[in-house]
Amino acid sequence: MQGEASIQGVTGITSFQALDDLLRWLAAPGRFPDLHEIVLIGHSAGAQLMQRYALLNGITEGLQQAGIHLRYVISSPSSYLYLSPERPQGEDFARPADLSCPHYDDYRYGLGQPPAYLAQQHLDGRQLFARYAARDVRYLVGQRDVDPQHRFLDRSCGAALQGATRMARQLAYLRYEQFLARQWQLPASHLQQVIPDAAHGAPRLYRSPLALGLVFPWLGAPGAGQR
Repeated sequence: MQGEASIQGVTGITSFQALDDLLRWLAAPGRFPDLHEIVLIGHSAGAQLMQRYALLNGITEGLQQAGIHLRYVISSPSSYLYLSPERPQGEDFARPADLSCPHYDDYRYGLGQPPAYLAQQHLDGRQLFARYAARDVRYLVGQRDVDPQHRFLDRSCGAALQGATRMARQLAYLRYEQFLARQWQLPASHLQQVIPDAAHGAPRLYRSPLALGLVFPWLGAPGAGQR
């Protein structure tokens, strides 16, 4: 979920590297000459991986320069990677006053103690945000994904500081992007869609025309995402 290395078979290959290799294979010149767009979708635990990969990978722009557009769809993850020490405080953002979670800003929730995949890029939070904000990233969550005791919800202190439920955490992260955009004077406008009557299950989410319009905007489905 956070790009850790494999522990069986060929050891030491991270899930981020596996995605890099898959994309490079698909985009190899001459392999699929009519390929112009790739949509990467992660739901729940997969969305934790996808949000971090969308933020941390260093190959998106190279593929797009080669004529292949990448779209990242992040659907109902338990937590997000924050790029500064601030966390939601009502409608605003500030450093947590409660010191009972001293490592809340370490990876996978923040940039402290970063994995090698990130460290070797030598990018700070502002540089990462500038790159992420320019990428085609879209968020999706169910209107009823609001159970603070859901059995698969990350309830560690680092995750809890992001909000009580998956929907609260996603909406907070959208506000956080705007907070960073103002603080660092960088434009950011990622699309997001709340799916009515959907809880955490992927089938109800992705059967919605609203979700299809977010994932595949050329379908012309109603409500192709809200900014």
